[in-house]
Amino acid sequence: MNVLDLLNKEISSVFNCDLKSKSQKIEVINSKYAFCQIARKELKINLKDIAIYLDQKHGTVISKVKKFDGIYLSDKNFAKGYDTILENFTREKYKLKISKLKGNDLKEFLRNEIQFHSTKVIFLKEQLKRA
Repeated sequence: MNVLDLLNKEISSVFNCDLKSKSQKIEVINSKYAFCQIARKELKINLKDIAIYLDQKHGTVISKVKKFDGIYLSDKNFAKGYDTILENFTREKYKLKISKLKGNDLKEFLRNEIQFHSTKVIFLKEQLKRA
């Protein structure tokens, strides 16, 4: 399973629809907005590859990425679903990455993650004191 399949699975479960459907139901449309945004902005997948995966035109994908912010800000249900997808997908992507690492590579990755999160905890504690 590649990263786009993993994203598709997560989006389909949250919006309860088939991402690759040609249906014009709001769930399908919203799932495509979420998919294009995460694939482009979070995964840095090029627009052509996103279009191929969704069996859509390149321009359609560009339009979905451009319109994302407006939909996110105006539709609270969509925003909640998107945030859930992003959180769950990030966790699943993380698990997939870790599962592929072995030996010293895994140890190095985990050390870096511990350092990153330790720094983040210190920062958050400082912010809490100031609040």
